[in-house]
Amino acid sequence: MYDLQRSHFTTVLDKPVATGVEITEEGCVLVGELQNGVEVVKCSTGLTTEVFVGFSMGNTADFATMPIIERVVVPRVAPYLIELEHVHINAVLKNGSYPQVYIYDVTGGYAIVAEDVFTARPREAELDYFRGLLTFLAAEAGHTVTVNYRYDLTVTESKTLFYERTLNRTTEQLEAVAVGGGYGEMFTTEYDTSVNWSTPGVIPGIGAGGLITDSNVGGTPIIGRIIQVPSPDDAYLGVAFSTIAR
Repeated sequence: MYDLQRSHFTTVLDKPVATGVEITEEGCVLVGELQNGVEVVKCSTGLTTEVFVGFSMGNTADFATMPIIERVVVPRVAPYLIELEHVHINAVLKNGSYPQVYIYDVTGGYAIVAEDVFTARPREAELDYFRGLLTFLAAEAGHTVTVNYRYDLTVTESKTLFYERTLNRTTEQLEAVAVGGGYGEMFTTEYDTSVNWSTPGVIPGIGAGGLITDSNVGGTPIIGRIIQVPSPDDAYLGVAFSTIAR
């Protein structure tokens, strides 16, 4: 999803969608490729060979996930447990941790790793992603922390927040998509929540799943810069970009 009021583009072009591909989110990173000698678009997959062409537009999306940043205070007494605002966190276990969830201890000034079980090392938290529960160590008792994560929307939440689609067609039937390109600014929810976007030197890049990521850790750089860091008050990532001469 993207913020229509704050986002703008110098070009908006209808582009055919790549064969066998569905574009189900607005504001996602689109890349181009040639099929039968004609450029088609699809959401980025994170390959270094992909060419950035813009962002998906049009009121035709099924909103499935949303990012959020919560600012919470860890209880001063055990159990050091907090309940996040949302359950069914969109996270995949990788080597014992959930890299899609970024936790930052504001009081201590350090990052905390979200894991499925404690491993007896400092600066970790145990995440029950299905129930939205986080358990911290005693060292974080009383600390203020921020938790950046993406959660799965229920059908009711999606309709309540974003209403019904305006087209009486399913996503699979859409053969073209509006692409916002040229010079522009995009305020989007389609970004990698594992990235600390406030870190100096972060360069927006093409990530997997149509997400913007940090090109320093993976993904081809997008010509552009960060103009707004997601926060508990405004979860959108702002990026100034250019697709000219790509």
